[in-house]
Amino acid sequence: MTDPRFRERLLPSIQKLPMGSGVIFRHYDDPNRFVIFQEIAKICRRRGLRLVLAGDQCLKNGVEDNYFGCPQKTRKRRNAITLLGAHDVHEIRRARILQADAYILSPVFSTNSHKGQRPLGLLRFRQLIRLCDKPVIALGGMNQTRFKSIQHVHGYAAIDGLIA
Repeated sequence: MTDPRFRERLLPSIQKLPMGSGVIFRHYDDPNRFVIFQEIAKICRRRGLRLVLAGDQCLKNGVEDNYFGCPQKTRKRRNAITLLGAHDVHEIRRARILQADAYILSPVFSTNSHKGQRPLGLLRFRQLIRLCDKPVIALGGMNQTRFKSIQHVHGYAAIDGLIA
């Protein structure tokens, strides 16, 4: 997941992602959002990485940005996927109603990007996974080592854990 805090380290980190990975582009309030998106898209195309737009706003210059909040719109785009974040039972139910393609379940562990937010912990995380009818992506304090200790998840997302 992109984060404006990592400016000059962001693109080199994306270039190091393994094949089959993806980037969830955020940068919601960045005035250069479209330019940054284009730079990341170029790397993703060249390296065969999936690029997902976060939020339900639009990027300037007409690129739709509706992946996290508007699943009904994404169904019109052939390659579009809908990832919905969930932190509890109610949000999982909402994501099911909105027909998410996958869930981003968080925060599994404590995380720098949401200091003070109580993590789910492994026991609660595993309980919530059972309620999900689509693939689950773990988020929150994740890294490769922690990912290997979790079962029944499709993958993991990270912010601090992936920056070079």
